[in-house]
Amino acid sequence: MSGRQPFPRQVVIPVTELSGLKRVWLLDLLRLHPCGEFDGGSCLIAWTYVLLNKLPWLSVEAVQLIINSYRGTLRHYGGWYWQANTLEPELRVGHPPESQLTLAFADTHFVTCTDAVGWLNLETGEHQKLPVTPLETIGYNLAELFRRNYSRCVREDSASTGCQNPLD
Repeated sequence: MSGRQPFPRQVVIPVTELSGLKRVWLLDLLRLHPCGEFDGGSCLIAWTYVLLNKLPWLSVEAVQLIINSYRGTLRHYGGWYWQANTLEPELRVGHPPESQLTLAFADTHFVTCTDAVGWLNLETGEHQKLPVTPLETIGYNLAELFRRNYSRCVREDSASTGCQNPLD
């Protein structure tokens, strides 16, 4: 098995998931043509961006800060998860299959992810230690986010008709 080809944009980000301006920002961040295709790293960045935009306590600026701050980590893990879903085990390189990528929030003002040092303060944009023990923590398993969206895309890719409207 040689691996799956990248998914078309309209399969990765359904029309109903993001407003036009948010899609434009994401495509610009990923440096993708509106009809471009998504590889594993781009998929995980896009799916994390969609997830974050659904969290009511995050402002648009906070979502963009998180994506910009952890883009390299998301791209790295997304590339590996793509391999794990498309290649035979002997062809995979990088992290072992049990590697998890977690995005964690503390008291809605701080976020961190696997491999990060410290916490990102969503009010100042600075990385720091938590000032106090958090009362509330919420974690998101981005490996599972990738797996679920990847499975959905495999099902929908066969029905894809190509890019007809760059903002759809």
